[in-house]
Amino acid sequence: MTIKQPVQFKGMPGSPYTRKMLAYLRYRHIRYELLFGDQADSLDLPKAKVGL
Repeated sequence: MTIKQPVQFKGMPGSPYTRKMLAYLRYRHIRYELLFGDQADSLDLPKAKVGL
């Protein structure tokens, strides 16, 4: 299975969860796009149940 578009997720640079996800995506060679703050808001992505 090949994903043509990179996986988009919102995170913060110092967050342990964000660092863990980046490590996993790199290990599995999955293309990703990390969004910070207003970048995710401008793309109209679904809102998280718990605010960051």
